[in-house]
Amino acid sequence: MENNKTTRSKSSARKDPDVLPGGSSSNLANPVKGAETNPPKGAEINIIAPTSEPPDSDGEGSVDLIAKNPILSIETMKDVITNTSVPPDEDLAAERSYVWTKMKEAQAIGDKVLARILLKAYSDLEPTVGEGPPKLTRSISALPVMTHLSEDTSPSKKIMLETETELEDNLVYAVGAVTSHQDIGFTPYFDDNIKKLKAPLPLTIFDREWQKKALTAHLMLKPSKNSDDKAYRGLAYHDEWTQSHSTWTNNHRSFYITLRDVYNKGIFAEKLRIHKENCDAISDVYGFMTAFRYDMQIRMNAFAHRLPSKDGAAIPDISVKQSVVVEQCYSIVRSYGEAAWKDNLYAPGSSHAAYDPDTGAKRPELIKSVSYPSSQQHQNTAFSGRGNHQERRKEKRWNNQTIGWGHGYNYFNHGGDYQQPTYSNYNNSQYNNPGSHGPGNTFQDFNQHQQYNRGNPSYSGGNNAGYSGGNHMSGAGDSRKRFRGSVNNSHEGGEKGPGGKLGNQSGGKQMLWPEEIKCEMNLAEWQLALAEANLLPELNHVLEGFRFGFDQGIPIHKIGNLRWYTPDNHSSACEAAEKIQKSIEEEVASGRMFGPYSHEEVAQRFSFFRTSPLGSVVNADGKMRPINNLSYPKDDAEVKSVNSFVNKHNFSTTWDDFKTVSSFFRNNDGIYKLALFDWAKAYRQIPTLMYQWPFLMVKDLSGGLYIDTRITFGGVAGCGSFGVPADAWKRIMEHEFDVIKIFRWVDDNLFVKKVDSKCKMQEITERSVKLGVATSIEKCSDFDDEQKFIGFIWNGAVKTVKLPEKKLAKRKEQIQHFLVEGAEFKFNDAEILAGRLNHVSFILPQLRCYIRSIYRWMNQWKKRWARRQIPEDVKGDLEFWLSTLNNYNHTRLCPVADAREIHWVGDASTSFGIGVLIGQRWTQLRLKETWRIATPPRTIAWLETVAIRIGVLMLQEIRGDTKGSNFIVYTDNTTTESVLTSRKSKDHHSNEEWKMIQHLLISTEMDLTPLRVISAENSADGLSRGVQRPHTAVNRVWINIPKDLQEFMFHA
Repeated sequence: MENNKTTRSKSSARKDPDVLPGGSSSNLANPVKGAETNPPKGAEINIIAPTSEPPDSDGEGSVDLIAKNPILSIETMKDVITNTSVPPDEDLAAERSYVWTKMKEAQAIGDKVLARILLKAYSDLEPTVGEGPPKLTRSISALPVMTHLSEDTSPSKKIMLETETELEDNLVYAVGAVTSHQDIGFTPYFDDNIKKLKAPLPLTIFDREWQKKALTAHLMLKPSKNSDDKAYRGLAYHDEWTQSHSTWTNNHRSFYITLRDVYNKGIFAEKLRIHKENCDAISDVYGFMTAFRYDMQIRMNAFAHRLPSKDGAAIPDISVKQSVVVEQCYSIVRSYGEAAWKDNLYAPGSSHAAYDPDTGAKRPELIKSVSYPSSQQHQNTAFSGRGNHQERRKEKRWNNQTIGWGHGYNYFNHGGDYQQPTYSNYNNSQYNNPGSHGPGNTFQDFNQHQQYNRGNPSYSGGNNAGYSGGNHMSGAGDSRKRFRGSVNNSHEGGEKGPGGKLGNQSGGKQMLWPEEIKCEMNLAEWQLALAEANLLPELNHVLEGFRFGFDQGIPIHKIGNLRWYTPDNHSSACEAAEKIQKSIEEEVASGRMFGPYSHEEVAQRFSFFRTSPLGSVVNADGKMRPINNLSYPKDDAEVKSVNSFVNKHNFSTTWDDFKTVSSFFRNNDGIYKLALFDWAKAYRQIPTLMYQWPFLMVKDLSGGLYIDTRITFGGVAGCGSFGVPADAWKRIMEHEFDVIKIFRWVDDNLFVKKVDSKCKMQEITERSVKLGVATSIEKCSDFDDEQKFIGFIWNGAVKTVKLPEKKLAKRKEQIQHFLVEGAEFKFNDAEILAGRLNHVSFILPQLRCYIRSIYRWMNQWKKRWARRQIPEDVKGDLEFWLSTLNNYNHTRLCPVADAREIHWVGDASTSFGIGVLIGQRWTQLRLKETWRIATPPRTIAWLETVAIRIGVLMLQEIRGDTKGSNFIVYTDNTTTESVLTSRKSKDHHSNEEWKMIQHLLISTEMDLTPLRVISAENSADGLSRGVQRPHTAVNRVWINIPKDLQEFMFHA
């Protein structure tokens, strides 16, 4: 009998955590061990019966018995084991094992034909289901979970504990346990990636049908002879952008189950589950496409990067909701018109399948022979070996390349291989001759905050070519088509333009090409001013930047073997087309931009060049600003964006926003006079390094190319590059003039001085002009009590802030326009409204929550050009906005942005009433018996909301400095915390109460910030239940209960 005894794995021999009544042990998932399988003949069956019969149930005790597993008699359990568990067909199993072995041998020797035949035979040997009752063998994922277990009951733990096994020839067989429908399996490549949680790990590989095909393809794959070859060579996996909403959801679930049940990665599986919950929450607020983009970005970063830790490289925590990434994704979604999409319309067969999700624009037709070099000609390029192995959604390289292009390049010598340029000695502003091959032709990568090596890289490599206007294309521009102009030999001639040279063309057209750095600053005056302010040699880099251009952090680079990379402009550029084109014409006329050129003309000068898509964004004040999107494309391993090369930490600068200015006035007691100074053209006064011009070119809406020699809006380094000379100018002004503080917001500067200071704005303006700073005289104003800065009027004498009356009138007019019955609006109208109300909310932070409905409305747009009426919730919020703007006190104390801790906590209970505690001061109110009577009845949610109003009234009694303050309020109720944030509730009575609280907060110029406290630590809990100890009578606050509350409660 012992020879036939069934053995178990070590894991199954562990002590069972459950104990049956009477002390009998039970299996983790079934009280009868071995009941799932048929024991071998002659095996001894040991079943432990309960020592006593269960007592009869009566009353509520029967519930306990229902929740437990039934305890059967020995005879019943023997009968179940003997008659219901059907053993597998041993002959069929042996045949299948034999065919499988032969199939593996055929694959190993490379005999694909025999392997296919054996695979077909193996499939034909699938066990058939005969007539009669089905077998009771079951999926291991179907094992029951007992609700009263306290130990680890994860599926992987149960599988390990319960699976009965047999051993033979170092092989372990599972007895009676079969795989679940999730356990199809992965190829070795992805199996290893899942085990290590490393990229690539696309969500689409968890599709069941793809897994089946991938395994079949893997069996037919001839093994690589190179053991170091780690590339994936199996069935091409689908791009994640091919997923619909339902497919994405199913794949996420499969990913979670696979990690949890198959790979035993319970920790990461739980983090993935929380991450999916975050995505669902994002989808509810910002729309599905924001959540979809957020999910892909978070997972890609988690699998592609590791964080250093004391235990080694650590996988980032994907369960943490990253608000910055949410905002980035939502910005893209809004720009591309995806906010109202309920599904991924880029998926095959959907309305936008022909559009590029990275640009929101329609993909142009691609010519493979142009975009992709052959592997024979370019074996060492970044594009070699791409072929059509994987699906390529990012095929937007419709730029050109030249057959026979060298592996290296030199920007200033097309004939030679690439060398990293370095600066040589700068001598008396004389530049090296074009085309020279000496040291002056190279320069080292440097940062503008370090000492410069001086010199100028010069350009050579071809004849000047004219731009043929006859072939200039109109419209948005198909960037695959080339703007052909006749190319002829040319020579220098005509007048030298500003910062450039004129070339003659046989067609009579002269092309102006920039040959040197041009800057309007008076370097002699700057150097003298910096020296007198003791800012040298600290700020030497400012002078060097004026001479040679400011570094934008962009290295010399190429994209494979492409001659150029000029993607189409964003669709949002069309909304600001007139403004963009006018701006380009002004920049060309002033000598800050040069062009337009054709692709061929620029290619004769630069070995490689690129443009970034133009677009437009809406500022916080609702104004539309054109930008150059240097962050395009995003998350593309083959084509890196210009901004991706830039370390933003190298370009830090000062930003004096609303919070900074408000805090200054709140924390200083003096009386001040204020004045305003404005830089004209801001960024456009600052030159960039010449060798970075090929990577900062601009393509207009008609396809013409321009060289931009100044800082552009849209670059990571833009703010910092402009901030370097702007901050230097500010320090010079603070040294030379009797002022207390200068606040800077980009090109606007607020000067603050004491009342007895003799400083005048005219003197500041004249000094700035002498330095060469272009100034908007009409925007400068002399010292006074009030000045307009960042869209608000600040008063330095009484420390108040308000909206300009004209701007306030416009905001009310704009809201009234949206409240016209039957009026319809475009997406852009709603976006501008949200931006302008956001700006007002800086002085009325209590109204921020009433902008959210506008963003929800924006999410409903399917076509951005379509017109829609406002929903009811938007109408209600705008009516509240209008009512507030008509009645609030326009002049307000500068608010405190940071919430103040005063130990304010409140609580409520239906059994007694309300208790509020602020520091040591407290109030206790008891409910009357009729407090619930209403239609619909009042609930605990209303009581919790009333507790907030009681706290505000207490503050008015015990503090006199509440104006402009923001106080922290603690609550142990999740709903109350949520309502404190949104200032709205689904409960009718709570919502009406919040309207009263909002009016009270606005009239007292207060704001609230909710924080959560657990119930056990809520010190107001006792007060809400009628307990007054340990609080003393001397600290009690006797507020005047509002009339609308007197019929429901009274002081206890």
